[in-house]
Amino acid sequence: MKRLQAPPESESNSGHERLAIPALLGEPYLPCNATGWWSLVGMSLVTQVFGHSALGWPATRVSSVASASVLLVQLVATAILGWLILHELLDAWQMGAIGIILVGVFLAKRGAPS
Repeated sequence: MKRLQAPPESESNSGHERLAIPALLGEPYLPCNATGWWSLVGMSLVTQVFGHSALGWPATRVSSVASASVLLVQLVATAILGWLILHELLDAWQMGAIGIILVGVFLAKRGAPS
């Protein structure tokens, strides 16, 4: 059986080179004390439990069109907030994708039964 290999261009985009940045800056990768570990555990649990509950609970109570629309608009809101708050640049592909998503949500909501 022939083993599949990733193309060489994907290796440069994998993010492994960013692992060296904290080491070069003298920063630790993991928390150094119990307070740091409890903070990490707390953030992980809160975001996982709250995030999944916030997405799962309403999905059973609203239509699939409404829940899909909210999830798609979440992507658009994230991109726009990143642009406004973090000054991230949006290229033509991202702006085109935002337009396609918004048009799709509009068409889905317009054609959905009330």
